[in-house]
Amino acid sequence: MSNVIEVSVVIPVYRTDPVKLQAALKSVIALQIPYECIVVFDGKPDAALSAIMDEFSGNRCIRALTITHAGVSAARNAGIEAAQGRWLTFLDADDRLIGEGVNALVYFGESVGCQIVQGVYLKESSGLYERCALTDSTHLYAGEQGIADFLAATLEVDRGVALAWSKIYDRGFIIDSGVRFDTALSVDEDTLFVFDAVAKAGAIGFNPVDAYAYQRHEESQVMTFHEDYAARVRVALAP
Repeated sequence: MSNVIEVSVVIPVYRTDPVKLQAALKSVIALQIPYECIVVFDGKPDAALSAIMDEFSGNRCIRALTITHAGVSAARNAGIEAAQGRWLTFLDADDRLIGEGVNALVYFGESVGCQIVQGVYLKESSGLYERCALTDSTHLYAGEQGIADFLAATLEVDRGVALAWSKIYDRGFIIDSGVRFDTALSVDEDTLFVFDAVAKAGAIGFNPVDAYAYQRHEESQVMTFHEDYAARVRVALAP
């Protein structure tokens, strides 16, 4: 197996149900390409979460960082800085990666030459799944018009493009472009990160493979319609 890390998976953790973190980590180790998984604890983990990490201590691809509690954006940024993979992806601690789909995104990104590749994500609730796909076929968004089209989709709340996950990002591109999560935001931090990354990218791919399973629950932001979504985004984007 190659020593090159193909994908770095960043998992921010704050008071997560240990069973859900365990499931998230199990989904990561199903990847069939060289990977690393960086679990970033947003504050010192409790004994139950530490026990889950001990369960995976024999896997040298999984490591943990602990930062002073500062929010999910700070935790993700710490993961970006620590990552060493060719590609970077984000996984919430109560969700799951779909390994075959992530593998396919990496192969697609390498073959087409993208800075960002998006896949399909599944909304899971009470054992039922809703499949969320931008289009029904592979597509390359490149050039001024292509990037503009993807940016427009980012600002449409029902398209699912504004979410940080279900995508892989060229790590070198993210680092060199200075794209980071805004730690001053408590909501919509995903949208601003994605918008900034897309605006600076030269090529973005979409591959209609299932790559991410999102666990819907009562507190999920996507369960709530925000009438002021567009207005909040415009304010956040203002110089």
